[in-house]
Amino acid sequence: MGQVIIDPRNFNPSIDLVSVRAVYNDKEIAFHLTWDDPTQSTDDPAKKLFADAISLQFPPQPSSGTERPYFLMGDASDAVYLLRWDNGKGVTESTANGPAKIAAIPGAEAGGKAVYANGQYRLVMRRPLVSKDATRPTFSPAAFMPVAFQAWDGGAGESGTRMSSGRRFVIPPVVAILTVAVMLLVVRVANRRA
Repeated sequence: MGQVIIDPRNFNPSIDLVSVRAVYNDKEIAFHLTWDDPTQSTDDPAKKLFADAISLQFPPQPSSGTERPYFLMGDASDAVYLLRWDNGKGVTESTANGPAKIAAIPGAEAGGKAVYANGQYRLVMRRPLVSKDATRPTFSPAAFMPVAFQAWDGGAGESGTRMSSGRRFVIPPVVAILTVAVMLLVVRVANRRA
């Protein structure tokens, strides 16, 4: 078994922390992902909840250059390969030319299994090293392969292009505004006493 090192600089900033390990043999590659999630969520349209999900994004084929596909599911000119797991659906493979243009790849080559315990998912996804068609990448030992990660917390309403809870982006500005207001009040009181 060989071990693949994942470059942490490729992590999507909206993900709090995903621990990734990868191993391969002469036939397949496996990715072991671990991440925290306060609730185990599946699709429930009545409660406006979505399934928890995570996706690994790769270029369709490795290249010798340093060019990388757009980190958010590719773009109109450069498609990406997505290896995705959804709670309740399992592992799927697709191509994407942007977040709104995702197409499933027929004839699944990938599989996996997830376990949720104590507020944490542990997932293993595996697929052959060598693909049967050009829409899937072939993984070669010692060859550079960029990867990006996207994660969705379905219990927080994350689905589709929404991959992070709005409260993560609202609280810091509110705290900053309150801090500035308190500082101005302290300065004003100090000036009156002087």
